[in-house]
Amino acid sequence: MRILMATILDTKRDINGVTVSSGELARSLKNRSNVVGLVTPFTIPKNSTLLKILKLNGLFYRVSRSSFITLNALLLKMLIIYIQIKRLKHNYEYFHSHDVFSAFACLKATGSKKVNLLSTHFHDKPSDEFVAAGFISKNSITYWLINYITIKTLKHNNLSLIPVSNYNHRFVNTQWNLKGDCQTETIYSGISKKNNKTISRNNFEYLINVGSINNRKNQIKLIEILAELHELGSKISLILVGLESKEEKEKIQRMIDELELNSKIIFMGKQSIEKTRKLIANAKLYVHSAKQESFGLTLIESMAQKIPVLACEYEAVHEILDEDAIIQSDWNPSKAAKHIYNFLINNTKRNQLQKKQYKHFLNNFTSDIMVKKYITLLKNSWRFA
Repeated sequence: MRILMATILDTKRDINGVTVSSGELARSLKNRSNVVGLVTPFTIPKNSTLLKILKLNGLFYRVSRSSFITLNALLLKMLIIYIQIKRLKHNYEYFHSHDVFSAFACLKATGSKKVNLLSTHFHDKPSDEFVAAGFISKNSITYWLINYITIKTLKHNNLSLIPVSNYNHRFVNTQWNLKGDCQTETIYSGISKKNNKTISRNNFEYLINVGSINNRKNQIKLIEILAELHELGSKISLILVGLESKEEKEKIQRMIDELELNSKIIFMGKQSIEKTRKLIANAKLYVHSAKQESFGLTLIESMAQKIPVLACEYEAVHEILDEDAIIQSDWNPSKAAKHIYNFLINNTKRNQLQKKQYKHFLNNFTSDIMVKKYITLLKNSWRFA
């Protein structure tokens, strides 16, 4: 099989669930002797005029924070992807996009005789995700255009969708009133099984959370929980890994100062995938705090590392964890801390949770399972073309 993947993200610099899961899928497919290509706005020659304009646009955005500059960047990225796919389309059978903008460009470039797929990684309307991230204003032309591109893409007759969770499947179908034949089978993002070498842990014990420091990821909730854990007698630390929103970090830091937890909170910032996995592998527990996710890949990462996982409740988390590992949304910080504390002080309970979660990972979330479902989907793609 010959598959060309596309995304507007810079896969060498942007480390998030989309780039990690798409990279894992590409590697797994290549390991099975498939040909997998990748186009992004950054896979063109470095001396390209379009790339130079895109980088200049980025400089303007950092100064102005304008929705119009964001619009320019999106249109330019779509144009660069379109040009590359137009040139390469005769070398591939299947075209798989990881965002609606790449899918829009791909559909325009390939026409009606090629199989196009889109992984619906989004947890909200793409336009509202851009608003929440602070890239655009809700009352802007950019917001309207993103909505237009989203609807035009998702309702295209030659596009098959790959929801990344059952929740994501329901959300997309309901939000845009899609016909049933537009949807394909949910395919969970998978992670390769680890060698699981024994980790030599030192005396430094910590909880870990991985994700961009922002309002949706909700790390501030963990600060309140950590304070309650210390009241219960635990002196465990908390490591936060991820790209940091200045505004959100300042808000978190104010709470840290008020609760006198400065010596117990460590901001690691953005880290490589390898470094992040090492930090996870040495943690006592992985604790996820996000208010909403399309799936929750870092939970799977931790389960694969044989690190027990607890997570604040969001809709898709019920597809990953049993109820005993979920911090219910109506719990206050004190109740959440007591739940976590029980796993910290009870080695037997924590080990039982880890073994159960690892078995669940092996049965549902490995890259082998992901790629087998994916290949079956492509083989049946004549039904969607």
